[in-house]
Amino acid sequence: MMQNLLEKRFHLQAHRERRNFPGYALMIAEGGPKIKESKRGAAGPQMLTSLGWGVMTVQSRQKPLSDLVQAMGRMINQSLGEHPNDYESPKARVIDRTGLAGIYDFTLRFSCELCQFAATNGAVAPPAPQPADSPGGEPSIFTALQKQLGLKLVKIRDVPLDVIVIDQADKIPTAN
Repeated sequence: MMQNLLEKRFHLQAHRERRNFPGYALMIAEGGPKIKESKRGAAGPQMLTSLGWGVMTVQSRQKPLSDLVQAMGRMINQSLGEHPNDYESPKARVIDRTGLAGIYDFTLRFSCELCQFAATNGAVAPPAPQPADSPGGEPSIFTALQKQLGLKLVKIRDVPLDVIVIDQADKIPTAN
């Protein structure tokens, strides 16, 4: 209904096309993956994320890596201190290039000094910036993936996404 309204009242003309954007590719790190395939049990599949001041933990049970890839953009944004729902950020685009198609159980724990700040929309004061992988702290999301799961995030320029391109639209709508 909304699309029909925009087409009739604003003479909107648009089309979809695939474009490439910068982002990350999740790949297998040197030494191979450290995650084990899940043994299907009585409990159903789930992915839990817990957020503590400075630490984020992701526990996955009986889930494919595609679910981790979908959540990865949000986790990267949070670990960099951006709003957790900012899916439009170029840093949030992640694609799976691991070739792993199984169902896995894993726990990923990483430093996220700015997560609490981002999760509260800035309602709490941001902590003083800490260097990634600081002594006594948790590793960065990039290091944690490599050491804990045997995976790595690599910056790339060609993450394909479908976009809507507006060809024409009138600023003033036609009368009812």
